[in-house]
Amino acid sequence: MTAHSDARIEPYWFGRPEAEIRAAVEARVEQWAPVPGHARYLWSDKGRVRRSVNGQVMKTRVINSGYESLKVLRDLDGKQVDVLVHQMVLLAHHPAFRGLPAFPDGMETRHNPATGPLFNAYPEGLWPGTRKQNAADKDEQEPQHPCRNAPACANLVVTPGRRCVDCVAAVGREAAELLRLGMPLQQVAERFGYTGPDWVYQLAVRYGHYEGSKAEARTQRPKLAQRLRLAGRRGDAL
Repeated sequence: MTAHSDARIEPYWFGRPEAEIRAAVEARVEQWAPVPGHARYLWSDKGRVRRSVNGQVMKTRVINSGYESLKVLRDLDGKQVDVLVHQMVLLAHHPAFRGLPAFPDGMETRHNPATGPLFNAYPEGLWPGTRKQNAADKDEQEPQHPCRNAPACANLVVTPGRRCVDCVAAVGREAAELLRLGMPLQQVAERFGYTGPDWVYQLAVRYGHYEGSKAEARTQRPKLAQRLRLAGRRGDAL
């Protein structure tokens, strides 16, 4: 049975180890397809998106829920909207969804428990299902990957490349301190490997008790004394 067989009912990953799943994605040819209502873009069955005019591959961001997202222009009115990469990949490539501009009511995306929510390859990492099936997949996930801060941190996480809860809290405390020293919010976010600042700001407020507004944090610049203190801090991020 081929990777894109219309006859498959159960998800591709049932009974397959993670190494085999990732190897299958690497070995096959990448396919691109559009989604109705977003003609400016093509979506890859390996989880990438590019502009249909010039083929430029676009950057995505990881939102607070842990999924990949990006802003696109809607055909209907030219309005910029946020879309989830995993949903667009399924709409573009799953045989039951081709030609649909949005998910049918009652359907959700099932993510491969072995590879996590950022592995947006179809069918190896994504499959449609009901809310009950999706919840069952999540319940089955057990932390099995080292924390991003390993070997300094010995905790395990569900998704490869992510920080554990303890390290996320430490990021929030450190981010709050950097913000108090006048470092701009975007720079703080990039220091910890985030492309967008919103999540880091939330961590700084939650774990570091940062009280400044997001607008102030975005535009602030360190004063001379603050610059000296920042220069004395370690350059490595958590």
